[in-house]
Amino acid sequence: MTELWRSKTGLLLLPVNALEKMEWLLLHVYEKGALDNLDHNPSSTTSQSSFHWTGISLFQLPTKTEAGVNRPPITIPPSGNAKHSLPDSYAFVPAVALKTTAVAVPECSVSEVTSCLDEAIAQERRWVEDALPHLETELTCGDAIAWATYHASIQPPVEDPPALHALLPLFYEKSATPAMIKHGIDVLRQAVEFLNPGQIPVTTFDQPLFALAKCIQWKWPDTHGEKVHVVMLGGLHTEIHWGMC
Repeated sequence: MTELWRSKTGLLLLPVNALEKMEWLLLHVYEKGALDNLDHNPSSTTSQSSFHWTGISLFQLPTKTEAGVNRPPITIPPSGNAKHSLPDSYAFVPAVALKTTAVAVPECSVSEVTSCLDEAIAQERRWVEDALPHLETELTCGDAIAWATYHASIQPPVEDPPALHALLPLFYEKSATPAMIKHGIDVLRQAVEFLNPGQIPVTTFDQPLFALAKCIQWKWPDTHGEKVHVVMLGGLHTEIHWGMC
């Protein structure tokens, strides 16, 4: 489990395996956040409970040229028989009032974007052209006929360090509520500002939560709006909608 502590120096994040591998989150590295539901619905006749919680994750993306700055280890003082507790600013989810059926969408100019998909479509066609001849011959070791195998074979070598990930302490609150979405955006904004000052936060949601997040951005444009926080769909829903076009 990830622990979150607040000290005189600000927000401190401790990844799940930090004590064993000392893989601390870095300073001055581009990062993205994600908020999603964590549900358990009993399906058997013997189950007696269920839960609908919320999880918030941070992903850091260091590069070869911007590897980040290591932070000193976090020392947690002994608590004796008492248990450490999370700060109220994190654990408490303030109530909000939001009418999702009547939102004021700000005006904006949108132009159709097609050129950015041309190269992706061309790669799909090249895969088909490369795979079709293999259907009529006996496959040998090294033939990249599967979609994933073909695209993996043409990728350049990866030189950047692996991404770092931290799962923050879970919330008992249900994710599909305006209060939880707004609080999650606040938590991620504080974390990004501490770890990479000056970066505009980027948070990924699935489609139902994305719709709630947009309503929050439109109601509180100064503190949560599109100019101060980027909200985006996750890869699965983006691919689904692209495939339906």
